[in-house]
Amino acid sequence: MSEQPGSLSQIRNAISAWTIRLVDWFLGDSMSASIAWAVALVSLIALLVWFFIISPYGVPAAPVYAEF
Repeated sequence: MSEQPGSLSQIRNAISAWTIRLVDWFLGDSMSASIAWAVALVSLIALLVWFFIISPYGVPAAPVYAEF
């Protein structure tokens, strides 16, 4: 019994193979992987800076009694 094209198991195998190749590249020792790591690091640091310094979401809540 052969599987139909586009069946769930074929899609899962294709995604799994693609994910394995992506992880191998990302953890590899190439210049493009190093650039990807640097971009990811700068993006996460920028997100933290925005959250804690620029946005009002990182500000501690004022005490309830301060409004009375």
